[in-house]
Amino acid sequence: MNKNQAILITGTSSGIGNACVSLFAAQEFKVFAGVRTKEDAEKLSKIRNNIYPIIIDVTNQKTIDNAYDFILKNLNGEKLSLINNAGVAISCPIEFINIEKLQTQFEINVIGQIRLIQKFLPLLRETKGKIINISSILGTLSLPYTSAYCASKSALDSLTDGLRLELKKWKIDVVLIKPGIVKTPIWQKSSNQAKKDFEQLSSEAFCLYGEEFNTLTSLTAKFGRYGCSANDVAKVILKVIPAKKSKPVYFIGDDSNTINFVRKFPQQILDKIILFSIRIGLKFFRISKV
Repeated sequence: MNKNQAILITGTSSGIGNACVSLFAAQEFKVFAGVRTKEDAEKLSKIRNNIYPIIIDVTNQKTIDNAYDFILKNLNGEKLSLINNAGVAISCPIEFINIEKLQTQFEINVIGQIRLIQKFLPLLRETKGKIINISSILGTLSLPYTSAYCASKSALDSLTDGLRLELKKWKIDVVLIKPGIVKTPIWQKSSNQAKKDFEQLSSEAFCLYGEEFNTLTSLTAKFGRYGCSANDVAKVILKVIPAKKSKPVYFIGDDSNTINFVRKFPQQILDKIILFSIRIGLKFFRISKV
């Protein structure tokens, strides 16, 4: 159905990226699936013959250059679009956050996306493809201890808005996808990593933030059981790619739409709502452990 369409997707080993690969390939797109390991590449190559796994580390320009050369050789007149999905999440109190890990957060979630866009934009301009940036509703509303992640997604939101205006004269659609909670392994992975990282901090950090941080991190791990599925997000993106008119932003999930609405409240009221919700969450978690 979409044999004249090609798509490059980053971060496809799991979650939203992996769901996009399966769905787009089933719809006969030529799918260039960016992964970071040969093992993940081998797994994807066995699914369908229209999936082309490519090693892409968005922090490594050489892998991006190699991916560009590979795609250029394997395009046969298809319209290429780009889905920037690669991302990581770190959690820590701002007072004690490791600066190198903070830099890595922005290097992957923001600068890495720009690297891909800069490299592929001439090709996208030629094929009139679209740029789809996968953000998060947490780019709209920042929460305690996840500020680094929220800030990186907020930065991606702003860059997407500016890029959309810059590319308007070439009729290149630049679309922002803002899901709420998605049932993916990222919640458990980020929770486990956050606890490990926190254990390396000083006793002062534990005294100041320990109980609340660890409890909220444990709650975060449970998010993967709720919300929409990665496939739900992929289905929305599948509709966006061929659409003649795309919306600038797509909010996916009831929680995403709710937070987008609540974000319009005065900041003082919003702060009270967030802190009250955290207290309720902490109370619920303590009761559930009894």
